Amino acid sequence: MVTILITLWANPLTYGNQFSTKIRTMQQHNNDAIKQLMIELGKIIKKHRVAQRKTIYNISAECSLSKATWRAVEIGYSRNIQLTTLWKIAEGLDLEPATLLRELKEKLGKDFLLSDLT
Repeated sequence: MVTILITLWANPLTYGNQFSTKIRTMQQHNNDAIKQLMIELGKIIKKHRVAQRKTIYNISAECSLSKATWRAVEIGYSRNIQLTTLWKIAEGLDLEPATLLRELKEKLGKDFLLSDLT
């Protein structure tokens, strides 16, 4: 604790810049991970929809989602989706939400993390 305070007092700009750089790096990793997660989820959803020979128009109407929302999820454009949206998508695909999440986890691999704890 004393070393950190002395370091901050002696050279606050250097320590502050290093801290800011670490925060930016962590934020960028988080953004990249979320983007990857959403793209892969969209691919899985599209795979199931196409396998069932359903159009976005039909399936979105069946599960009370807008076509724009469904399409945004499929192409990974959504930064994040609500649990209720995922649930409706799973219902439209006649799947359990856990099935989509399990497939997503398998696709991303066991080493995938949203947080950068290094």
